[in-house]
Amino acid sequence: MPTGVVAVGMAALMCALLGCSGDDDAADPSPPSIETTAAPTTEIATTEPPASTAPPTTSSTTTTTTEPPTTTTLTDEQLKQQIAVELVRAYDNLEQLTAEPTVDGLDERLATIVAPGTDAAADIRALIEELVANGERVVTGVPDYSSVAVESVELVGAAPYGEAVVTFCRVNNRVRVDTQGAPQPGTGGLIASRVHQTVQQTPGGWVPSSAVTEIVSEIGATTCPAA
Repeated sequence: MPTGVVAVGMAALMCALLGCSGDDDAADPSPPSIETTAAPTTEIATTEPPASTAPPTTSSTTTTTTEPPTTTTLTDEQLKQQIAVELVRAYDNLEQLTAEPTVDGLDERLATIVAPGTDAAADIRALIEELVANGERVVTGVPDYSSVAVESVELVGAAPYGEAVVTFCRVNNRVRVDTQGAPQPGTGGLIASRVHQTVQQTPGGWVPSSAVTEIVSEIGATTCPAA
């Protein structure tokens, strides 16, 4: 696998992205009456307990204040690294979609591969619909050399950035096969290409918004030619 900022498997297509009481006992019968001499009555003085000097009890209410979320601002270099990772993820998502093509939830899946509303998005949609209609898919080559390695990221305009141009090396030998697994003509050939591609920040992440532009390529190579 070629080395670079990031390197992982990718799709074959150049235009895409991809918690008891008991009862008391009964009383005994009254005893017999006995004559008694009453004892002199003695008065007992009682003393009232002093009034409490404890301070009155005061109920209190605790108020909880929720702080607003903290927004982390990335440096330009951190943003470039994020873009590189998310571009590779877009190609990996495309690879998974073309390996098991379906139109179910296609809009949501495409949003993780390519910027919605772009020509590149239309191209990917057309490809997936064609694969489904024909019962075809795109599989890894043997051995699998397919990869993408980001070499550089150039931020476009001023912060806050919404667009960037990524240069990367793409090695591809994925094969488009029919319902019987037979390879389709013109696919599966090994090629290494250095390309650049425009990406945009979208709700789906930093994803491609255009087709790739080839800088240099070499047929039969597993790494890109030296810059």
